[in-house]
Amino acid sequence: MSLDEAGQGRSNWANILAAFEYSPSSSAYHHAKDAEGAQWTLQIELLAQIRERLDGIAWLLQGGKKGSRPKPIPRPGDKKRFGQGESWTVDSLDEWIRLKEASAA
Repeated sequence: MSLDEAGQGRSNWANILAAFEYSPSSSAYHHAKDAEGAQWTLQIELLAQIRERLDGIAWLLQGGKKGSRPKPIPRPGDKKRFGQGESWTVDSLDEWIRLKEASAA
């Protein structure tokens, strides 16, 4: 399948769009669309879940109430809290201002 075929009627744009959308998560398209999410594979998700369970077990074995409860590993797509140590971009600052104005209204 190629873009030339779509222009000549041998394929349609819906098929080409579907090929992009359902391409493997390691494809260049998905990496350009969401670089962080494209690198988060099933294996990484399973390892993160194992790590979180082991952290929870260790915390419980130490008495549970001593120290702070283990925090989950951040996943791609998780909402980030503004001002929590990450660097601010122009877009994130604009979003923060928009949210503040909306909550004040």
